[in-house]
Amino acid sequence: MKLAYSSIMLALVVMISGCADKAQPKYDECLKLAAANDLKGAKVACEAAVAADPASKAGKAAQEKVTALESDIKREEEAAAKAAERVRAEAARKAQEEADAKCPKWVTFCETGGGLMEGATRAECDRNVESMRKSMGVRCAPCKCATEVTGAQ
Repeated sequence: MKLAYSSIMLALVVMISGCADKAQPKYDECLKLAAANDLKGAKVACEAAVAADPASKAGKAAQEKVTALESDIKREEEAAAKAAERVRAEAARKAQEEADAKCPKWVTFCETGGGLMEGATRAECDRNVESMRKSMGVRCAPCKCATEVTGAQ
């Protein structure tokens, strides 16, 4: 009787261990990494969970999590790219302002009736051009530094 009981217990242990969800440890790791905002690491762990046992409960949950993580990673990358572009644009704007500040005189040429327009700063030149456009309907080229137009240094 002891032998039969031992055999049954051994069979149950084998069956129970065979039913263990092989994806669960990697899925748990995935959730832990996602909670720590390591989205790429979490995605790798979830993909490993799916590879370990795609049909299990944890494997199926991991597959769903992979899809969600891919979306989150893409959103983070897009936000980072936009932030980098804003930084580049601001740096370019500041560099242009610095270059503009070195110019002693700004000029532009307007169509008939406007002639040569100038200003001490780019902003002043632009205001003069806008005033001519509004009052007389004259079109003018964009204001440029006088040294660019004349070639003088």
